[in-house]
Formats: sequence, C-alpha cells, structure tokens
Amino acid sequence: MREIYRFPSVAFRPDEYLRAKTTDEVVAFLKKHGEEARIVGGGVTLHELGAMGLLSRVTKLVDIQQLGLDYVKVESGTIRIGASTPIRHIVDNDLFKREAGLRAIAEAADFVPIQVVNVATLAGALCTGLPILSLPPALLAADAKLKCLSSEGERILPLDDFYVDYFLTELKGDEFVTEVLIPRPGARVGSAFKYEKLLAVDYPIGSIAVRVSLDERGKCQECRVATGSLGRIPTRIKKVEEVLARTSVDEDTIEKASAILSKEIEAVSDLRASADYRRRLAGLLFKEAARMAVSRGKGE
Repeated sequence: MREIYRFPSVAFRPDEYLRAKTTDEVVAFLKKHGEEARIVGGGVTLHELGAMGLLSRVTKLVDIQQLGLDYVKVESGTIRIGASTPIRHIVDNDLFKREAGLRAIAEAADFVPIQVVNVATLAGALCTGLPILSLPPALLAADAKLKCLSSEGERILPLDDFYVDYFLTELKGDEFVTEVLIPRPGARVGSAFKYEKLLAVDYPIGSIAVRVSLDERGKCQECRVATGSLGRIPTRIKKVEEVLARTSVDEDTIEKASAILSKEIEAVSDLRASADYRRRLAGLLFKEAARMAVSRGKGE
C-alpha cells in the first residue's frame, strides 16, 4: 500500500480549482465541465483515489466549503445537516448521543482514524458511492433524504434510491447535495449500528444498522435494517424488516430474521473477506444490533 501512494499510476494534478461562493457557481461549474469536475468538501476520498491513480479523467475541482453548509439544525421535526458538516460535529453533538433512535448514526460516525473524522464531511461520506463506509447504512436505517441542487432546480432524493453501483449514484452531472434531512424519531424508537473490522484503522468488512419503533406494549410497529461493506452498495433488507414488523422482536424472531438476512444479502468476495464469511458475519452483527435497538427503544 505504501508503494501505491508513493508511485501513483496516474498523477492527480487538476488544472483548475474554484472556491465557490454561491450554489449557482457550483452548478454552473459542474454543468460546464461535466465528468471532468468533482466537488471538494473535506477532500479525504479525493486524496485517496487520486493517489491511487483512479481520477485520471478529473481535471477540475470546485470547493464548497465557503457556502455556509456546515450546521446541524432541528426544525419542525426534521434534523437538517449541511453537506459540508464535518463528521466530528455529528460525533460531538448531544442530539445523536442522547436520542435512542439516533444512536446508530452516532456509532457509525465515531470511527478511526481521528484525522478523517475531523476533516471528512457528511455529504462526502454519502456521495462517494463506496459501500465500505459506515454512515450510509446508518442513515438508510434512519430514513434519511438528500436535498440536491442542479440547473433544473432543487429536489429531495430518498437515500433509499440514491445508490446504483460502486462509485455510482443517482446524482446528475451538474447536481450536488446541499443538505441531509433526517426525520427526528419519536418516543420508543431505538437504533444500533454494529460492524466488524480486521484492524482498528481499517474500513469494516461488514456493518449492520437497525432501527425499530415500538408501541406501548413493546411490539414492533416499524423496522428498518440496512447493511454496509457486504455488497456492491449500502442496502436495505426489506424481507428482514417484514419479519420483524408487528412482532414482539423476541429471540426466536431475531434468529429467524438473521437467517433470512444471511440468505438475502448479495455479498461480495475481496482480499479482506469471502462472500460466504460476510453472509455469516452479517447474521451475527444483525442479532447484536437488533437486540440493542429493541433494548434502547424500551428505554433500558
């Protein structure tokens, strides 16, 4: 890995760098340069991909750090997070630490190395299109939506519909994310995020986020289950959600749902783990996350 960084196969030296002061500037820049242009937030992924020679077609960068998109607000039952908000601001925010329905997001955001957490932005973690990142499955489980802006205007895009394949999302050529919208969970909602790594500073080889909404008797009214680092894209497992919905989510139900999840995921093999290992791992992580989400939903 050290040699890859020292001798990149293609030098990454963009010939134009725009520090945009308005969203109109960003859209115009993206529309003009198309596939040659990329957004810069924290720049973490751009640095890694450029160093590995994977951005040979990118010659233009537009920096959005001066657009005032660094914030976390709660308005009318919706948590609004600006695209340029560093992940560190989510880790340190008491809202995500305190509310059981948001704990999965706090757990997914609190990873190492600390240098990445301090610099990387929320929108960058979502828009990269890498399935190995932790925040996409946590935000899928939280029913997040993306506010996007292009020359055609503004649109709200559910994160459910955002991912297509490795590095490929539903964003149009001149479109970029300005805000992440998360419905603020009510009472008796619990969530949890679980993952497994080979090394502490590595990306997960598998991750699971679970969110459950319970009624007064502790019965599951709604459930969302999302996976990361297992397949080609972060994915909701809707068959598992159907198994848990309208049940008491006891051990038998969790075991049944775990077996279904292991069969449903389209796991991939790579240098870090085989597809079969990932399927087995997913079932174990799900059971841990489901038990914790239910416990939190009950206020335990």
